[in-house]
Amino acid sequence: MKTREDSDLDLASQIYSMDATEQRFASQIYSMDATEQCGGVDFLRYENTVKIPSRAAKPQTWQTDELLVYLPGLDFTGLSAVSTFPALSSEFDLWWCRVGGADRTQFVELADTITDFICDKGGEHRPVTILGESFGGLLALGVAQRLLDRRNVNLRGVVVVNAATSFNSSPWGQAGPLLASLPTSRLRDLFPTPVQSLIPPLSVYSAVAGAVLALTVPDTTQVVRSTRNIFNEIIGGGGSEVSSRAEKQSQQLFDTLDSLATRLGPETLQFRLNYWLKDGCEDVNPKLSMLANKVPVLVLAGEEDRMLPSSQEASRLLSILGKTCTATILAGVGHAALFDDRLDLLSLIGNSTLFAETHHVPEINYVSDFERPNATTLERAASSLESLRTAVSPIFISTDANGRAVPGLRGVPLPSEVGRPVLLVGNHQLFALDLGLLIYQFLNETGTLPRGLAHPAVFGAGAARPEFDESTAGDFSPGTFRRELMRGNRAAGDVADGEGNDGGVAFAGVGNFREFGAVPVSPRNFFNLMKENEMALLFPGGVREANHGRGEDYKLFWTKKPDFVRVASRFNAIIVPFGAVGAADSLNIVADSSEMQSLPFIGDRLREQASAIPAARRAVRSSDEEPENFGFPLALPSSRGPDRFYFRFGKPFDTQHLDHRDKGAVEEAYSVIKSDVEGSIEYLLKEREKDPYRELVGRLAFERINARQAPGFPLAKPPYS
Repeated sequence: MKTREDSDLDLASQIYSMDATEQRFASQIYSMDATEQCGGVDFLRYENTVKIPSRAAKPQTWQTDELLVYLPGLDFTGLSAVSTFPALSSEFDLWWCRVGGADRTQFVELADTITDFICDKGGEHRPVTILGESFGGLLALGVAQRLLDRRNVNLRGVVVVNAATSFNSSPWGQAGPLLASLPTSRLRDLFPTPVQSLIPPLSVYSAVAGAVLALTVPDTTQVVRSTRNIFNEIIGGGGSEVSSRAEKQSQQLFDTLDSLATRLGPETLQFRLNYWLKDGCEDVNPKLSMLANKVPVLVLAGEEDRMLPSSQEASRLLSILGKTCTATILAGVGHAALFDDRLDLLSLIGNSTLFAETHHVPEINYVSDFERPNATTLERAASSLESLRTAVSPIFISTDANGRAVPGLRGVPLPSEVGRPVLLVGNHQLFALDLGLLIYQFLNETGTLPRGLAHPAVFGAGAARPEFDESTAGDFSPGTFRRELMRGNRAAGDVADGEGNDGGVAFAGVGNFREFGAVPVSPRNFFNLMKENEMALLFPGGVREANHGRGEDYKLFWTKKPDFVRVASRFNAIIVPFGAVGAADSLNIVADSSEMQSLPFIGDRLREQASAIPAARRAVRSSDEEPENFGFPLALPSSRGPDRFYFRFGKPFDTQHLDHRDKGAVEEAYSVIKSDVEGSIEYLLKEREKDPYRELVGRLAFERINARQAPGFPLAKPPYS
């Protein structure tokens, strides 16, 4: 007489097409005694004493003392993943769980028990990976959430395969209870006596449940293999015994389907649907964001999963779990993804974010992944800029549609008002000292955050692969202005490595500059900013302009290629040219970058540092265009102290009627915009001479006495528009 375990293995053999070797291996695994027990949960350790031919390649050699805990599907036996055990155990200390059909441990208690087990077996110096399949995937994420509150646990990450986090949004929320409500009476009893002998000797529940499993669990390849195996068993011997072998195969199928009533009967199914899947989804899904950007998660989804909407769920999980999550859709694979030898699970794990220190981390989407800085961050930024704003007391002027100069930013169109992207294009001042002031003014006066297109050095090497010339340096801390005036030659790149971030200084270094929406300069990022109707900030002169030499104050170093105009016009963007002055008059350049790199002893070092920084410009194609040079001049504070900073935003240039395919029209528009920037610079240099509070001492005295900003020069329509 067959045991329950034999029937379960026969069922697996029929559905998943296990060959004889695999059946023997599964039988040994299935009959193993628990290594440890906790409550109603058996924990079993795979000792690698049972062998099965494994075709899974090893991507690398890991420490075998790393812990991997496998959490099975709803049957919670581990049977569906046994073929992966030998390969996994070669690189991990492999454990899995088992819960009997009669056990009534609920989801929260089950998750807590497994969490306690992992804390006991793991440790601060022993990485732990959790692998969950189907219901086990839901459970694995619940355990990971609990581990966040546990100390001294080194959670390497979570791997989920066809995770049942989608249960509540799948048809099983309604169909499952109906299936569990089916009677266990004999199916043949429902038919008239004359035909009962023709009906399989199954219970109603077993017949329907077996049919549902056969239709939803295996994928096409597994169905073909199973059919082929059954066919070979029947006709393999030939002769008169074909009929008896067919009868034997049929009886074996009936016996194994009927075993469902014992192993995962209606009562057990109903319990697990309600208290495992339903309660599990309610416990885990609302808290998924806890894991975002904290715990590496690999989501594997079978393309042919007919049990759960796994492909769609992979996209949902990816959107919630953030940059540390990767998702892979497994082509041609169904719900029982781990059952046979087609999936190289070990390589998938090894090449995921779980082992990010040795493998590629997915590219960050700087445009869509950005979250607006919160009130605390904005407060910190304002505080960090306070000394700079006091020192330079910036004046902002804009131009309305009629060409009239107006105070502040009233003349600058905003994406929220015009329903189109807005591109701010201007000159880059020395050491990019104006950047923080400009961002702050827009946030404070309009509530709009201009998103800068920044040099790749701001984000670290490899953050972007720029392919057009427009770029920004954007990596010098405005909040460090006073220290720079005193010290002189601090290179902007020194604060762009993310290590020396100046404690909350806005726009200083990788973290904070990114906090305020900067993206690495690249055609894709610029395109996406325009597509998303953002306000973008572009300095076409880039680092060459920000690190200019002696005698080059406020000179533009733009290339001849009008790429940004062409892209902006594709989205009917409004381009606002602007000019800014003040920084170059606050510092005296002692030696420009080329002179610094020619100095004995330190010159070689400076050249090496400059050449190691990724370029934001492509190879220069014209002899009158200079290649990008990330060398910095040596500058000392002016004896007069910081000059006043002035910003003038010119008349908006609407590209709505500009055909981006018309090369001549695009080049003409580019020339007009560049001339407008030069006109604004010329206007500011001339008009600031009329400012009675341009000089530092008088300005500081006025503002201290009157507790308000000192006025600037009187506004008039500039003749340079």
